[in-house]
Amino acid sequence: MPRQNPSANLRCDSNANDVFYEEPTQPAELAALDWLEGQARITRLWLDILISRNARLDLIEKLEGHKRFLESAMIGH
Repeated sequence: MPRQNPSANLRCDSNANDVFYEEPTQPAELAALDWLEGQARITRLWLDILISRNARLDLIEKLEGHKRFLESAMIGH
């Protein structure tokens, strides 16, 4: 059986300062990335609601950090 090139699934995300990532190849990976994307959308929604209602700054900062984490986990998706 021929060996697969380990970099065959690598792609470049030009929107992320040329960060290379491995393209998901398994259904579970795609499902996890979809879940992360959904969580990021919900976090943005809560941020919009909390900001519009002048919520506590510490809560908004925590959600901002969580949103950045979720978005960074989705690089290339």
